[in-house]
Amino acid sequence: RGDASKAGGAGAQGAGGAARDELTTTLKSLQDKITEQRSAALARRKAEKRPASAISQVVVADDQKERLRKEYEEAQRMMRSDIEGLHKTLKTEIEGSDLPKLREFMLGLAEQIKVGEDAEIEARVKGAALMAIIGQAGEHAWEMLNASMQQAGEEWPEPDGLPPNATKEQFALARERSLTDVRELFLGLPPQAIAELTIGVVPAWKISYPAKSSWLWRQVSLRGVAAGIQSSMTRSVVTELKSAGEALRSEILGLVTNELNTLNAAIAKGTHSLEEVDHMLRTARSAVEGLIKERVLEKAAPVFARYAV
Repeated sequence: RGDASKAGGAGAQGAGGAARDELTTTLKSLQDKITEQRSAALARRKAEKRPASAISQVVVADDQKERLRKEYEEAQRMMRSDIEGLHKTLKTEIEGSDLPKLREFMLGLAEQIKVGEDAEIEARVKGAALMAIIGQAGEHAWEMLNASMQQAGEEWPEPDGLPPNATKEQFALARERSLTDVRELFLGLPPQAIAELTIGVVPAWKISYPAKSSWLWRQVSLRGVAAGIQSSMTRSVVTELKSAGEALRSEILGLVTNELNTLNAAIAKGTHSLEEVDHMLRTARSAVEGLIKERVLEKAAPVFARYAV
């Protein structure tokens, strides 16, 4: 009887457990349905309270965003098309199909140049060397652009904002100042911006491009041509210097090491204030960058000479 009683108790417990499980499942199902119904009711209430004008405004806003996006992409396409056309007009020997490759090349250099203060000395030396090449290529590219424009009878756009009654002297001064500003702007571009400019992309223009007939459009399209020339020249120089890579790298690292040893010796001579040490570091860094630039450009001179106008 004891065993039978235990079996009966176990059966009752099993039945009770099954009942509890069933109850839990039922309650959960009910709770889910209540939550679902409540959410649906709230959604209906919001929809009823929302005026038709608000709904239409959302639709209009979405349509406007899509329209602006398409206009922006079309403006980029037209800018790139103008740049490709100018390459042909100015006979730069750079094809439209070359531009994406040049962009990718410059973006690759931009990544190599991004080094932090705690980067290895070799990475920083490489970054400084690449910046020297890019900067020199920019100078040559600007000269080549203007020489090609003169040969093809192309001109920079007239400076904007002059009064209608401006004298010839005022006009000439404004034009000279404008070209100086444009040149400085171009030569100051970082590698990533140069890369994007080759295909007519201007990161600062995030919403829209200027009118195609504007002086700014013309100016940027010409700068895009210069960016393509600069990128092509940079690629040529970097490619040719790779053959002398190990010897050149060893030579530059030797120069840097000597400069750092000189700095260490100067610091070790006595006690210096924090300001004095910072000044020594800045001076040494400037000297090192100067040495790198001088040595790299000396090696690159024969390549750049082929681009002389």
